[in-house]
Amino acid sequence: MNLDILRKKLETVDKQLLTLMKERQDLSHDIGHLKDGLGLGTRDYGQETRVVNRARELAGELGLAPEVAEELFLLLIRSSLTVQEKQRVT
Repeated sequence: MNLDILRKKLETVDKQLLTLMKERQDLSHDIGHLKDGLGLGTRDYGQETRVVNRARELAGELGLAPEVAEELFLLLIRSSLTVQEKQRVT
């Protein structure tokens, strides 16, 4: 394979990642509505911990750095919280 082909494949993977991030954000929006209807707060520290731990474990199983997975998922969680907070004030 040449460099251009590999870069094109990487571009495809990047698009898939962003598509999955959008799907995750949409689900976070739906979860926010349910939390609101149930009178629950935006933050659920126990759930956040479970998500991060699951990401770290899976990353290790896949041969990826658990620390990188943790950073990524903390960013995704912050993004989800932002989506949920915005919908509460609108």
